[in-house]
Amino acid sequence: MEFLNNEIRFYEIDHDYMRYLYGVDSKVYFHETYKKHVKPYVGIIATIDNVKYFIPLTSAKPKHRKHRLTTKDYILIYDIVNKNITKSKAIYKEKKDDEEEKYHILSILDMRKMVPVPNGLFKKIDFNSLPLNYQFLFYKEHEFCKSKQDKIIENSTNLYNKTKEKGKALSKFHCDYIKLEKAMLQYNL
Repeated sequence: MEFLNNEIRFYEIDHDYMRYLYGVDSKVYFHETYKKHVKPYVGIIATIDNVKYFIPLTSAKPKHRKHRLTTKDYILIYDIVNKNITKSKAIYKEKKDDEEEKYHILSILDMRKMVPVPNGLFKKIDFNSLPLNYQFLFYKEHEFCKSKQDKIIENSTNLYNKTKEKGKALSKFHCDYIKLEKAMLQYNL
């Protein structure tokens, strides 16, 4: 596995294509209202066995406070802040044995939910075209992902290979990459 053009970039994927994939596998991240969001389907694109895969980012939620920072399925994207800082709606996770700092969870890179995507159905995100608060957030998320690129490659490749060996989704929480690849080939551009 390698990143598209050998570098981590953020891409937006086509809403109608995501709807189509969701119809094939209900584990695909999709919600009709996402089309109206500034940050709809954002993720990284990597190539596995000559197929481009979109690895999605999803917003931090309160349940992620209890999650580990990194597993074989996902990576929490965070920055470290002073323990006294508290912003409305922000998601924080305590740093074990640290009385001065805590994790501010920005988003999650969810390898379980990666989906194949053909050329023409994704576009690179221009951070400068976004509202300033999103530019700042994307910059932080992007820098974090660059610092974890080896782990992203390793975990995504392992998930993909295990799915291929099993012949179907690894669990009820994982997308079925095999079924989705077949669906991608049948999608009418």
